[in-house]
Amino acid sequence: MDESDLIKQFDSIGSIEPSAGWNEKLFHRLEHCNNYSNTFSSNKLIMITIIILLTINVFSFTNGFSHFRKQSKEKDKMKTIAREFLIQTSSSKF
Repeated sequence: MDESDLIKQFDSIGSIEPSAGWNEKLFHRLEHCNNYSNTFSSNKLIMITIIILLTINVFSFTNGFSHFRKQSKEKDKMKTIAREFLIQTSSSKF
């Protein structure tokens, strides 16, 4: 097709008028999109909160475990020192 033919076809197209319920359908779709967006946002917020709580839990567990290991190592050092100096004890702390 030639460019002038396309222009003539375009010019011959009648005006386009929206249907009677076009505005209602548009607002309904917009409202639906907003509801979906709000639901999606709240789901994202819940997921981010869960991830943050899990991260805090993991860090606290790791910190507690490393503290326990540190105490255990110091306890082992004290036992070694006690054995080297031949200190006899009946304490239940050893």
